[in-house]
Amino acid sequence: MQAMTAQSLSPRASLARSDASVPARRRVAAAVRAMITAGEIGPGEHLRELDMAGRLGVSRNTLREGFRELAGDGLVRHEPNRGVFVAAPTAEDVRRLYTARRILECGVLHEQARTHALSGPGVAAEVLDVTARALHAAERQEWRLVGDLNMDFHAAVVRLGGSAVLDAAAAPLLAHARLAFRSLDLPGALHAHFVETNRSLAETMRDGAWEQAAGDMRSYLLAAEAELLEGLG
Repeated sequence: MQAMTAQSLSPRASLARSDASVPARRRVAAAVRAMITAGEIGPGEHLRELDMAGRLGVSRNTLREGFRELAGDGLVRHEPNRGVFVAAPTAEDVRRLYTARRILECGVLHEQARTHALSGPGVAAEVLDVTARALHAAERQEWRLVGDLNMDFHAAVVRLGGSAVLDAAAAPLLAHARLAFRSLDLPGALHAHFVETNRSLAETMRDGAWEQAAGDMRSYLLAAEAELLEGLG
């Protein structure tokens, strides 16, 4: 089944579809985090309470609780007498982010190798599907969608670990990554080189060469970190 991109659902619809057993503040935080990951809101953007509460269909008190969750993740900041703003990553933030991403994403791939995961299209079906869709989007020069699918690709890699705990750890990391690239205001076409790298990685996973995939992912993330640090000066 085709996976949805981060922007497939409206924030209100995404919240409505979420698990009602999860506290409302966490569902609000997840919905806003998804908006950041989808590039719908960017670094430094003012998240006005009335507007955001209306978009999400929640009370302002619940929204504030969700904002506190996001502040704990470092995704938003509260400025007294001004309100809540989306964080703008610094160079040190990027270094910490990519250290965490290498530990998580490469760790999942190393574990696949350790447990002798099988090869074949079924094993890497989601990453193969996401990369195929990204290639089509790049051909149409739909760069916003390409950016969304790049986030989906990395989320799918983490899901290979089969752990809800790892998936939860990945969510704020990918939101921070989207903010980092948004902060540079790069031309959308620069996402194109990620498409080809993701395709190569997906095919390596399909072939069951998990240690090679882990090494390639490490090189990929190091290169992305270097690109961001250069852009941030």
